[in-house]
Amino acid sequence: MLPTTNREEPVIRNHFNLVIRKLQLEGEKKRAKDLVELAGMVKHDLRSPLQSILMAVQTGESIGEQSREMILSGVSRIEKITQDLNAVKVKEEQNEGLENIKKIESCSLFSTVQEIIQEKTHTYRKVKGLSIRGNFNDASITSFICFNDSDFKRVLSNLIDNAVECFDPLRVSKQVEVNITFKETDYSILIEIVDNGPGMPKVVLSKIGEKGNTYGKENGSGLGIYSSRNKVLENGGEFEVKSNSTGTNVSMKVRVVASPEWFVEDLNFSNNMNFVILDDDESVIERFKNDEGVLDAKSKSIVSFNNIDDFTSWYEENDNLQEPIFFIDYDLKNTTKDGLDIISSIGENYRKYLFTNNFDDFFLQRACSKQGVKIIPKTILGWGRSLT
Repeated sequence: MLPTTNREEPVIRNHFNLVIRKLQLEGEKKRAKDLVELAGMVKHDLRSPLQSILMAVQTGESIGEQSREMILSGVSRIEKITQDLNAVKVKEEQNEGLENIKKIESCSLFSTVQEIIQEKTHTYRKVKGLSIRGNFNDASITSFICFNDSDFKRVLSNLIDNAVECFDPLRVSKQVEVNITFKETDYSILIEIVDNGPGMPKVVLSKIGEKGNTYGKENGSGLGIYSSRNKVLENGGEFEVKSNSTGTNVSMKVRVVASPEWFVEDLNFSNNMNFVILDDDESVIERFKNDEGVLDAKSKSIVSFNNIDDFTSWYEENDNLQEPIFFIDYDLKNTTKDGLDIISSIGENYRKYLFTNNFDDFFLQRACSKQGVKIIPKTILGWGRSLT
């Protein structure tokens, strides 16, 4: 239960602005031009997750599962941005180049895009007629790209913000589409953020990606496209913007990399397999039972449990199952055990997966890698077709 008074918003915003101002003053004092520029970018990047947290807190007296996940996601993004800032400051003090601050990492294309779409849909939920959609094919759902997870979220967040905020508020309908296309021939993914807004004049388009260049946005800083383009290029990708009177298309071509060892490699399940799911959220169980996407759970025989005791009793009485596949939630309430504890108690001959929204938790990924456990993100429910 969280309070929903309006007192929290000014307190959070005032603290946020004081932190940013402190960074700017520190940069000015040290004559560190890069640090001042970085503070501006951090302020720009933090705006979106901050809005997401504030709106989730203000939606009602009770915090449901979706709002709780939104809050945790927003907090996680802010923490990662802060960590990046600390890394930059350390390297500045050591007079080392920024290019070695952190190594190139990989992130789940589908799950990352879905998280940002969910965040933006919530953030702009009061914008009449707005639609933010993701169109995925089977390959893109299981693909990982050569991009740090935090950086890729910032890029997508900035570009969707630009697409939404460029609209005339008097327009009846607005639509932002995030189209994902898989290009297997050159080991790359083409990501397109397409809107049906007013577009940009040629003179503005010719300067797109330049620092400070902005168009059609009140109080625009010009940092969104600028930083997004730079991040894509830094990661060996390609970045292009096309625009006319019917809308704007921002395309990013990013490299595909091998999936990490903790991620599920095979989502091809035959029809004669039995699915067993343990999750304390009944809404997840219902979504699972109705899934016709990649898991194709609706066509399978499903046994479900929302508490450990019932699951344990059932498992002890059914130790001779025919090809069961277990989907175990990680964050189980009202118990000292987690999903990994449950998985470790299941026979080694069974296929078993950690079914969770916490797939981007570094410590959880490391634990799964050590134990040989594969993760399936819950966000996969309802998307794609069977990979047969």
